[in-house]
Amino acid sequence: MWTIVNNRSSKLTNLKELWFFDCLYGNMDRNWISWARANAGINLQILYTVFPPKETSANLAKSISRAAAGRPPIPNIRSVSQESSNNHNSVPPNNIGRLIRA
Repeated sequence: MWTIVNNRSSKLTNLKELWFFDCLYGNMDRNWISWARANAGINLQILYTVFPPKETSANLAKSISRAAAGRPPIPNIRSVSQESSNNHNSVPPNNIGRLIRA
């Protein structure tokens, strides 16, 4: 996801929303927070599961959520959805339909 949004392709000029699942690795939370601040016209939606409790991707997503609600808030991070499931693969089907309908 990071490579896609940073490739400066003209194909991305009309990008309005970015949804991703299982794409937070290597302490990328700070990078996404900076990216969201610099791209206020693009909404960022992050979906993650909380199982196992110390899972890296979930912790990075929580960090982004705290930044979005902080001072100053980052309004284009619409939400960080917490799917309480033991099945990692249930996050997209349990959440994406709701997002598409919205």
